[in-house]
Amino acid sequence: PAMPPMMFNQDEIEALVLGLREVQQVADPVLADAARNVLSKVNASLPKDMQRQLKSAVLYAKKFRKPHPIKIDVAVLRKATRDEQVVDLLYTDQKEAVTERTIWPLSIVFMDDSLVLLAYCLLRKDYRMFRVDRIQKLHRTDVSFKPRRVGMLRECLDRIQSERC
Repeated sequence: PAMPPMMFNQDEIEALVLGLREVQQVADPVLADAARNVLSKVNASLPKDMQRQLKSAVLYAKKFRKPHPIKIDVAVLRKATRDEQVVDLLYTDQKEAVTERTIWPLSIVFMDDSLVLLAYCLLRKDYRMFRVDRIQKLHRTDVSFKPRRVGMLRECLDRIQSERC
């Protein structure tokens, strides 16, 4: 109650609404609910005229294709990534070959209509992208790879960027 209301201009409100609606469309259920809650909290903290602007935002995010069904708890994967903990997984590739992988999870990104895990794969000894919907089983270990995640993520993203250009 003692804090002043947040002040945003029209473009900032549109950016917030669009971003949070996009998260609601593409993220796992836990993150989608969190985005809805954030939007409600932001709305409640705004002055009345800005609340009207938020509710009547002209930008909207909508997915028309159903997402690929995900078999694992993505919240567990996000926590392992944040905590920089090694993960064992059972993965089915695009040719339906099943492999066991031990990975260092670096980031989860939405790419080409799928959630994708960027990771360092100990089996391949290189960076790999794993579609989250193809992960059959996930086990978070007690082994840490701290403090390597941020630097490795930068390197992985640089490689992805250079391959796309």
